[in-house]
Amino acid sequence: MGLLTGLAFTFAGFSQSSKKPIAGEGLTAELKMHEGRSTLFINGQPHDGIFCSTRPGYKQNFAEAGFDIFNILGGGHGWIADGVYDYLESDEYHMDNNIESFLAQKPDAKLILRLVFAYPRNFWWAVQNVDEQAVPKGRDLGRKMPSYASLKWREEAGEALRNIVLHLEEKYGNNIIGYLPGCGSCGEWFQWHAYTEITDRFTNGYQLGDYSKPMLKAYREYVKNKYKSIERVNAVYSTNLKSFDELEIPGVDQRLGATYGILRSVADEQALVDYYEIFNRQVYETLAHFAGIVKEATDRKKLVLVFYGYNWVEQPRGGVTQTRSGHVHLDEVISCPDVDYIVAPYEYSFRQLEGVISGQGVPGSVIRRGKQYLHELDGSTYLESCWPSDHHNPTNPEESGNLLRRDLTKALMEGASVWFMDLAGGMYDSPEMVEELRKTIEMGRKIYFKAGVNNRQVAVVLQSRDGFYYRENEALRAPLIHQFKQFELERMGLGYDDLMLENLKYLDPDETEQYKFWIFPSSVHFTDEELELIQEHCMRNGNYILWCYAPGVLSERGIDLERMEKISGFKCGHTMDPGELAVRTALSEHPILKGRNTPIIYGTYGELSPDHINYHSSLRHYPGSDVGFSVAPRFYIEEADEVLGHILDIEGYPGGLGIKDMGDWVSVYSAAPLVPKHILRNIAREAGCHVYTDFLGQTYQSRNFVGFFSHETGNCRIQLPYHSRILDVYNDRVVAEDADVIDISLNVNDAVLFRYEPVDP
Repeated sequence: MGLLTGLAFTFAGFSQSSKKPIAGEGLTAELKMHEGRSTLFINGQPHDGIFCSTRPGYKQNFAEAGFDIFNILGGGHGWIADGVYDYLESDEYHMDNNIESFLAQKPDAKLILRLVFAYPRNFWWAVQNVDEQAVPKGRDLGRKMPSYASLKWREEAGEALRNIVLHLEEKYGNNIIGYLPGCGSCGEWFQWHAYTEITDRFTNGYQLGDYSKPMLKAYREYVKNKYKSIERVNAVYSTNLKSFDELEIPGVDQRLGATYGILRSVADEQALVDYYEIFNRQVYETLAHFAGIVKEATDRKKLVLVFYGYNWVEQPRGGVTQTRSGHVHLDEVISCPDVDYIVAPYEYSFRQLEGVISGQGVPGSVIRRGKQYLHELDGSTYLESCWPSDHHNPTNPEESGNLLRRDLTKALMEGASVWFMDLAGGMYDSPEMVEELRKTIEMGRKIYFKAGVNNRQVAVVLQSRDGFYYRENEALRAPLIHQFKQFELERMGLGYDDLMLENLKYLDPDETEQYKFWIFPSSVHFTDEELELIQEHCMRNGNYILWCYAPGVLSERGIDLERMEKISGFKCGHTMDPGELAVRTALSEHPILKGRNTPIIYGTYGELSPDHINYHSSLRHYPGSDVGFSVAPRFYIEEADEVLGHILDIEGYPGGLGIKDMGDWVSVYSAAPLVPKHILRNIAREAGCHVYTDFLGQTYQSRNFVGFFSHETGNCRIQLPYHSRILDVYNDRVVAEDADVIDISLNVNDAVLFRYEPVDP
């Protein structure tokens, strides 16, 4: 395997003690603002941000399609033992050979390299350093991986990363534009044991980490630094500890339970909330350390990309959840000067034919802060289906091409970047598929710097730590957040921006004045500082705000209905009896209920059935009708200007959907999740937002552009905000010289994109 050639720092230009950057002198890649958006520049020239991700065996497909930037899949990292590096082909590492293969075919290829410490699952470093291993409770599948809290791991792996980058820069620096350092499953910066992959988790339990010695030390140090004295800790935690050395990580039963049914007590469960904070922070600190090393080793001439910030992902019953994901500190990662791109796959649920494209991360916040967001597009083609899609896959090149155009267009409208990923291998390995890909990226390059100017009027606000205040694995968070996005938000007839609540502190109120409709899918606890941000940015100008489930209900006083009323305007009651949670809309002429001749039932069951959601969910995480939901507490409306729906699952059918005029703004409250798309669309209209269409499908927009992916067959009407000259972008033809309506006949799974420019009066 040629081990001696590449091990122990023997390559030219570097010694074991040297840390001098030796980046390729002829190549600099950086992000700079260009035409109002963060843009990749290579040697001073702007690039369109459309990349590919593939293994060497299928690189020809992407080269023929016209790609010039390649993210190489596979290759390992070459750190095979303490102080030992194998840079030639082996079971552990073959990156050099992969690079040589790419450059032999395309010498001017620009490369993004993944350097991840994720596999094998019994990593040699962890096997040798038993006391530094991540330790699960609840269940242990026997996988030996380093704890993120291990400072020894952080230092030694960081130095290994430096050595690997220096090696690659010396040999290939004039072709490399960036590195993607990673750790955790798939290199995506998940906490080890963030999810239990095998399907018997439903009966045999979950892995919950991390109960290692390094994590316990980090927890104790965090608590000591936060509270200063053990007396203060005892007062807050209701304990009787004699020293910080007696403090233990909260147990599995505490994590899977909660004081108030599915909700935690702010006063009585602070020890657990503090643990979640430091548990997640270890990931961010390791990520930032690795990013800094890459920047230093490349003399800051190369990009750093990281998988992070999957704040939309809520997979109950053992899947990835916000609380234990490791992805809580998006604000800090965006603020890190050594990180350029935040990368995430798009949602796996409901993503194929008749589905939608949307990110697992939060592109709105990333892009507004001047960084770049990159969608990893790894959906199926007619040649190969991609995990975990076992149905609704394309069956021919045309359907495959429509999905490609849907996916790229959504990213273009956001001002984001993409790489088309051949995850399965051979997904584009036919002349027909290469042609579909070529046409798609050619279209994207023509409009890349024209599209993406933000004109969206709806903002959906998430909180990084909202999950801390639910019991772990709580199923209700899936319909509140994850599936609400996929099935309703993406199909309401206009686009939206997703923002993290903490992101608002970086924005001037003038920058958020464009938003007329604000949506808070799940926000059970607000700090006073967060409420001030909401008052400053949201509660003004006649805006509409939609609150779901229990806005701000948790405070130091417990379940605080007075605080919930102060925030939302609604006087509510609650029951601790567990049960399903669904609303039936009223027979009313209210504008918010327009578009239906009969009432609709929505929530944990209803017209959008749990079995339908489960059928389209990744790994069948969603509770179907055979499992159901058991929600407590459940809240209901006691006073409102008008009650527009009633809860079917609480005695007396109390109010579950209502509206209230708050003077400077209008409050809408839904006690149940999954508010239907037609109600969202009606609220948007009432708020003064421009709605493009009522036709069923996914709408995406930016200034002077509107795109649509159809979920039904029929005549679709797209209403423009003003009279325009209209161009069909995909077919490069003028549709109308002066019109404000597009009437078009669509088949299910058709993708269209129009550019419209105002006509001079």
